[in-house]
Amino acid sequence: MGDRTAKVDVAIVGAGPAGLWAGISASGAGAVVSVIDENLRPGGQLVKQIHKFFGSAQHHAGQRGMAIASGLYHQAEAAGCRFSLNRRVYGVYGRGPFRLAMATEGGTEYLDARSLILATGASENALAFPGWTLPGVMTAGAIQTLVNLQRVVPGHRVLMIGAGNVGLIVSYQLLLAGISVAAVVDSKPDVGGYWVHAAKLAKAGVPLLTGHTILGVRGEERVRSALVKDLRSPRQPVEIAVDTVCLAVGMTPSVRLVSLLGGHLVFEGGKGGFVPAGGETVSGIPGLFAAGDASGVAEASIAMEEGKMAGICASRYLGLISEKEEQEKSRGIRETLAELRQPVRPVREEFSPSLSLFSSPVRRVIMECPQEIPCNPCEKNCPRGAIKIGRPITNRPQVDHALCSGCGNCVAVCPGMACYLLEYDRGGEKAKLSFAYEGWPLVHRGDWVMAVAGDGRKLGRVQVEKVKSLKAYSATSVVTVAAGPELAPYIRGMARGENG
Repeated sequence: MGDRTAKVDVAIVGAGPAGLWAGISASGAGAVVSVIDENLRPGGQLVKQIHKFFGSAQHHAGQRGMAIASGLYHQAEAAGCRFSLNRRVYGVYGRGPFRLAMATEGGTEYLDARSLILATGASENALAFPGWTLPGVMTAGAIQTLVNLQRVVPGHRVLMIGAGNVGLIVSYQLLLAGISVAAVVDSKPDVGGYWVHAAKLAKAGVPLLTGHTILGVRGEERVRSALVKDLRSPRQPVEIAVDTVCLAVGMTPSVRLVSLLGGHLVFEGGKGGFVPAGGETVSGIPGLFAAGDASGVAEASIAMEEGKMAGICASRYLGLISEKEEQEKSRGIRETLAELRQPVRPVREEFSPSLSLFSSPVRRVIMECPQEIPCNPCEKNCPRGAIKIGRPITNRPQVDHALCSGCGNCVAVCPGMACYLLEYDRGGEKAKLSFAYEGWPLVHRGDWVMAVAGDGRKLGRVQVEKVKSLKAYSATSVVTVAAGPELAPYIRGMARGENG
């Protein structure tokens, strides 16, 4: 088959959140844009994500990753982006213009581009230990592809290695799929991901074994058990019966195309390894830009902003916008990135019910946000403006109880499921606690369920008084249980598999 060559202003390699936003940004400036991806569907890692995202409305906070992927794709199409899917870029030649060689099912296609944006994402790290080549040992991305995309159950009892955001999120997704998570293991002394993610697992009774490591797995034809060692104890390792070991031990930026072009790389451990020098404008190669995990592993909201910036930089390079326009467009993006990149600071604070709550009818929102993370759906969805976060977006929410009507919207929209509604009747003789619930088994009014505290401790059986499920809640239900006033303030959810 003969070579086929097309020409565009901007070629974008990678159709994840960074690549899609780069395309939207550059197309908006009048560039002819082609977005290339080796997968059949655009969206990158977003298409595997079934949990609600943190961030702001502009970053689609409160939506599930797969919905964000679909929305960004349609937005990019509407902006005029062309998509070349199921194509793997295996060669890049020249330095502005660039020629891309793409492997397809029918042979090789070529694309000439005046500017090139690399949004190639990151690759997962592996971890070697005795037995790590046995069937049943896989990475977090692989298990998400099997479960969330292909609807295949890889095992029935999983040991998660890594307590960063990926390990915590994927563990929760496995629970939603009805798969047991034996434990989450991490050699660090504390959880590395957001504590609200860890809290979801704790409420479900999943042990978080920080300060532990895996020594190996046992089995013949596949994994049958794993040996886990407490690094702080001289005692012998514990053997845990599992059929699957999932590795969530970090990611490394995919910079092979930068290297192929001779771009300068620098090592930054906080970004996952070697990254292109110069940030979004790759040093030494005019017309080459990078965005998303390819320029440093970070959250999806950061990738989106970096994609916008790369699109603006490419537009300026092509002369489609002036230097003044570039500065105006990039100013707000840089401010947002500065907010999102602030280090997450823990705030240890526990809720203590005040005796004054018992003196009259009360509907009180409890917000247990233990860290300053970028998130504000509760503020944006409060109809009376009773919840304040402001700027920066990493501020912890503050509730004005004089304005709060106790509608419970914040309970449903909180991506961390860290909002609760506590209600007392006059005299404090009866109480109710409302919490967010996802997945199965479904519960109904009148069911008896096992209430649990924030650390997963079983508090006793309580009766479901109401289950509220609205389309706006995005597959989340708000479950209200009736309990005594001495118990209700401490309920944070219900145990799975012990209801009915």
